Amino acid sequence: MNKIKDDAEREYYIKSTIENGWTRNILNLQIKSNAYQRQVTVAKTHNFNETLPKVMAEQADNPLKDVYMLDFLGITEPVLERELENKMIEKVKETILELGYGFG
Repeated sequence: MNKIKDDAEREYYIKSTIENGWTRNILNLQIKSNAYQRQVTVAKTHNFNETLPKVMAEQADNPLKDVYMLDFLGITEPVLERELENKMIEKVKETILELGYGFG
């Protein structure tokens, strides 16, 4: 956390660690993958502020903050949801095979 100079960014990582129960390794991964920039500083495209009351606009905006890091799937271009699902299933299979006989 000493490497993060911005107070708002540091606060984001501290709160997220508490809320999500991140381990040290997960926190490091989140920092390396610029989770703060992806979740907080990236502008989302919607018209909630113009069409909804302020409180409702904030509530509607929150679900849009989830950005998924799927780099481990090796996808480099847009794909259909079915292909994404198939790649995820393949990764789960690989992981279970790596864990070996007797797992689950």
